[in-house]
Amino acid sequence: MKTIQISAVLVLLTILTLAQSVQAQNRRRWSPQAKGTAIGAGVGGAAGAIINKRNRLVGGLIGGAVGGAAGYAIGKRKDNKNKKEAARVAAANRAAEEQRSREAAANAAAERERIAAREKPKHGLGVASTVPVAVAAAAAPMALASSTEVIAASFLPNPAYGQPNTPYASSQYLRRSW
Repeated sequence: MKTIQISAVLVLLTILTLAQSVQAQNRRRWSPQAKGTAIGAGVGGAAGAIINKRNRLVGGLIGGAVGGAAGYAIGKRKDNKNKKEAARVAAANRAAEEQRSREAAANAAAERERIAAREKPKHGLGVASTVPVAVAAAAAPMALASSTEVIAASFLPNPAYGQPNTPYASSQYLRRSW
């Protein structure tokens, strides 16, 4: 009686120890070939056993082999069709993504051009994109009369005013580096 209790406790402890370490694993799906082979073998085996009335075992084995081969061929064809469809969808997605990125780049370039055409420099030295900065900086102090204009002219005009991707985007003038 005592040996039965000890053995039962040992079995229970072994089960509890192993049960905690075992984790559920993700179930893998059957491939179309394996599924076709299993279905074909089952149906072929049953059909072979029914057809061959003298020796049902031989009929079932032959029918299972023929059915399994046919099922594998059907499953392989279905798998190739699925792979071709997946490749077509992936290519269409890549093409659509490339088209979206081209459109986004074109829209960004058009937006930059529109902002550049709309923005006029507020420094009074003319259009900064048509006049070189060195010429504007050299000619501006001579043409200006008041001291505030001279101080403002000592800064270089900022042709990228209002463009957030450039340095000093909020300033009309480029800042001094000293």
